[in-house]
Amino acid sequence: MVLVRTAAVAGGFALVVAALLAVALVVCVGVGRLRQAGGNRGVLRERLRAVAPYAAVLAAVFGGRKVFREWFWALSDVIGYEATGLFYAIEGDLAAGVQAAIPDVAALYFAFVYMFGYAVVVFGPLALYLFAESLRHLKTVLVAYTINYAVAVVAYTLVIARGPRIASESTQGVIQEFFPYFTLLTGQVNSPTNVFPSLHTSLSVTVLVVAVLTRREFPRWLAITAVLTGSIVVATVYLGIHWLVDIAAGICLAVASVWLARRFVARVGTQSRDDRAGVTEHAQD
Repeated sequence: MVLVRTAAVAGGFALVVAALLAVALVVCVGVGRLRQAGGNRGVLRERLRAVAPYAAVLAAVFGGRKVFREWFWALSDVIGYEATGLFYAIEGDLAAGVQAAIPDVAALYFAFVYMFGYAVVVFGPLALYLFAESLRHLKTVLVAYTINYAVAVVAYTLVIARGPRIASESTQGVIQEFFPYFTLLTGQVNSPTNVFPSLHTSLSVTVLVVAVLTRREFPRWLAITAVLTGSIVVATVYLGIHWLVDIAAGICLAVASVWLARRFVARVGTQSRDDRAGVTEHAQD
């Protein structure tokens, strides 16, 4: 019964995210450019082949994290440092204060953006940058994601910490109130002790940094990403999921991952034909 319910929740989640991504593509790429891409499927296939190795490494790291998660959790129990008390000593009931300062009417927005907005931010560039003039942006995102996940696996093993909603009685678990079945999904891939650093923060800020670098080609994507990333970062505290320490670590990880990814792509890519040739010519909406 639980598996059926989880599958139903995952299916509904995927449908909503797919619809939001389709809207984002139309808004940021433009109908004309998307139509031209439909007529250049051979070039699109070439571009997919060009980024496939980068995607494969990311999939291996992400998949390995999921396959060996129980092994990592067991190892963390042995060597991990319990940091919840330290984080609480630093911040106290800050998350509860944020919840009190923000009107209750905003709770649904932050819960929605933490779930669906985050998915749009993370998956958006994987589709958007296929239509960019250069593939280096997509390669940069894929490498940066890989670095984020690899570092997170190590950090989650070494640092055991629970979020404010668990560590403090003053902080409410808002997201469970609005999306009670969401924990069915997150529980399949995550642990309540995986909070330092905040991957929601690091991946969202990673996308934002790359969006800044591509602002001339995709200005609307930068605007969307800026709003969603800011909302996601606030949501992680408002929902009682992360400490400010987690967010600060996530921001540092994001900036470092983009810097390393750009250096790696520049060294390996050296502007191949696939990088230079866009799928389509620029087209106005």
